[in-house]
Amino acid sequence: MIAAAEVVCSDLLLLDAGDLVAADARLVTAAMPRTNEAPLTGEPQPVEKQTGSCAPETPLADLPAPMERLDRAGSCAPPGARAAEDVIPGA
Repeated sequence: MIAAAEVVCSDLLLLDAGDLVAADARLVTAAMPRTNEAPLTGEPQPVEKQTGSCAPETPLADLPAPMERLDRAGSCAPPGARAAEDVIPGA
């Protein structure tokens, strides 16, 4: 596990089941596009997320449904590999 302080913008976070997300990151690929946000929100069910192509330089706020494309720092990855690009380091 990498500490959030060591993550810099544009790092690619490779996550597997049970990994904690170290920083807010745009979801690039996911075998199961869901995230367990219970540690953050108390929501008992995994939250559906979206993946999809977009220009890497596109600001998160300019994406359609930006929160549905974001793995939030402190959330927990479900089973299945996923990759996310860090957009807010040290958050």
